[in-house]
Amino acid sequence: MKKSFLILSVALAVFAISSCEDPNPADPEDPGTEQPEDPDDPGTEEPDEPTIEVTDLNASNPETANCYMVTKEGRYCFNATVMGNGDEGLMESFDAKATAITPTKAVLVWDYPTGHITDVELQDGKLYFTCGRGDGNAVLAATDDAGTVLWSWHIWCTVEPGLVSVDYSYAPNEDTGYEGESGTWEVMDRNLGAFINSVPEDAYGLYYQWGRKDPFTQWLTDQSLANCHKLAGSADAQDPANTIEYSIANPSTFLIGYQYGADADQRSWLYSADAEGQYKYNELWGNNCVYACYPPKTIYDPCPAGYRLATCEFYNFCRNNPDLSSWNMVDGAQQVYGDMVLPIAGFLDYSMNWMTTDSSVWTDSSAWGGNDKSFRTWNNDATDQTGRGRAFPVRCMKDK
Repeated sequence: MKKSFLILSVALAVFAISSCEDPNPADPEDPGTEQPEDPDDPGTEEPDEPTIEVTDLNASNPETANCYMVTKEGRYCFNATVMGNGDEGLMESFDAKATAITPTKAVLVWDYPTGHITDVELQDGKLYFTCGRGDGNAVLAATDDAGTVLWSWHIWCTVEPGLVSVDYSYAPNEDTGYEGESGTWEVMDRNLGAFINSVPEDAYGLYYQWGRKDPFTQWLTDQSLANCHKLAGSADAQDPANTIEYSIANPSTFLIGYQYGADADQRSWLYSADAEGQYKYNELWGNNCVYACYPPKTIYDPCPAGYRLATCEFYNFCRNNPDLSSWNMVDGAQQVYGDMVLPIAGFLDYSMNWMTTDSSVWTDSSAWGGNDKSFRTWNNDATDQTGRGRAFPVRCMKDK
């Protein structure tokens, strides 16, 4: 009896164990026996891809420009199918008659500090890039399939610049029929591309040959960055390749100014056989008119949307108005006019020689009277003419 009971107990135990096992166990080698996932089991959900927020720089202001300001790190995009500020920036003297482009690729031309801009790409006509933390400058370009640059843009990574306000007033002139005008100019408190508005090198900003939209850095003569910017042209011979089209396709190339006349300052980055040949370029930055005029912003203006190059009229008003104090040199390092500071930022001479004892900035104006030079304002608060082959800083003012 005991023996029969023992056999029965063992049999029941074996049956109980067998009944807890999966009658159709999954074979890890056989995909056809995989069990369906439980939709209510959170442990079986696939993790979502992280979402990268992209800021469209044209979303709040559809106006396009040659410069875009970025005030914090992140992923950005902008419209890369329009030259500068579009058709409204075309002047009658320009060879370009339309501003639409159809790029297929995007590239980083240069950035400073190196590595500040990454992940540059073109999608559906928009140029995308990622900006790192902190201050920096860069030039990005849109190209065709062959890699030819169709247009390029300056990316200015910095805090939002402050504005300096200057009230102006012009009396009517009965002889000319001028009705007079008054208002307020609002000018950035720093040079274009600068990170601060005081005296250290971070206040220098970037450097532009007159009429060109693409900047150069003050660091381009450092041996460590010798390959950042190239040279084209010669100080001893004219180079017919030095054209507007060539400058657009080669935004990082400094075009050496050739002396085409007897005057030592008759030097331009643009090819011409003589001074008269330079007249056709007098409107590149808009201003080829006389006192108290306000020319339009052009496709070659380097300032961000909502801004334009500070006019020659603005600097002349500041210099000549007896109700305002004149420029004052402070510590040999900056010119101060009211709340506006011009650091002794130096300039790049015709052959890209670095000149350090000068606070010049370009104005928007070619020299009046059909001249072949352009206006700058400089150390002794004068506004004079000099050759377009030099590269000076610039200031931007609010567009009217």
